[in-house]
Amino acid sequence: MTLVRERREASLQLAADTDALTGVGNRRWFIGRLPAAPLAKSALPILDVDHFKQINDRFGHLLH
Repeated sequence: MTLVRERREASLQLAADTDALTGVGNRRWFIGRLPAAPLAKSALPILDVDHFKQINDRFGHLLH
């Protein structure tokens, strides 16, 4: 019973941390892997794409 629960929790965590369409880690996944204290002289590039849903709707889904 414990193994079933652990597998279910792992599956839910994967779903929460990755994009369902691409399987790529999302912001929550990325932020969770950052060190608690940044290294000296380190930088973190962040890209924010405006209206990404429109781009994803047009190019991100498989055509049927």
